[in-house]
Amino acid sequence: MRHMKKSLLTVGALLSIGLLSACSNSKDNSSKDSSNSTSISQPKETVTGSSSEKELGENAEFKAEISEEPVIEGETVSIILTDVKAIKDPKGVNASLSPDGVVLIAEKNLFDEQVKIEDLAKGDELDFTLIDTPAMTKSIPPQISGDSIIKISLAK
Repeated sequence: MRHMKKSLLTVGALLSIGLLSACSNSKDNSSKDSSNSTSISQPKETVTGSSSEKELGENAEFKAEISEEPVIEGETVSIILTDVKAIKDPKGVNASLSPDGVVLIAEKNLFDEQVKIEDLAKGDELDFTLIDTPAMTKSIPPQISGDSIIKISLAK
């Protein structure tokens, strides 16, 4: 009986060690894979003067209305936009934005020089340009961060 208990404990310990090492190898490989895939999908950026332009295929351009007062936290501005209309949408991004609108989370430097961020109010219309396939959350409304935003300006 004693011998049987020792055998079961030994086998159990070996299985546990085997499972733990297999899980840790799997995590290491997945983190390596995700870092590789992330670097492939990052947009190329070039800096010209004080503004940065993202070099990609065709960009997507939209017009929308501010539905709530923008939230300014340091250099970051969060704006909830509704009634989003595509001006130029080569990849059909607008299907993900309508009818719920979108939340733009952008750094102040992405706004056109003519935009006084502190003066933006509910009902104002903005034009915004995104990279052709922007990263966005699957929330309602979706959120798009500054990495996917090229510029934000007052509607023309």
